Amino acid sequence: MLVVHADELSQGRFCNVEITSSLGPIRIDCQIVRTQPHQEKNVERPLYQSGLAIVAADHQSRQRLRSFSVAYQGAGALGHSVASAASRD
Repeated sequence: MLVVHADELSQGRFCNVEITSSLGPIRIDCQIVRTQPHQEKNVERPLYQSGLAIVAADHQSRQRLRSFSVAYQGAGALGHSVASAASRD
């Protein structure tokens, strides 16, 4: 999964991601696989993009994520979803 965010994240760290969807909240635990600068024009401050590996999710979130990804397959919606990532130590 790819997310765009404001602060640089360290590779290998874990984070919690929450995606707001019409199906309800999707909460997943991820590990940061890579982070690099995000190339986007007309932004006030630099952005980063990180590749995340999903490592855990509760049953309801897995079901919602599966439905969400099937519904938007090919549209790139998951990669462009608004997601809040909170790093944890």
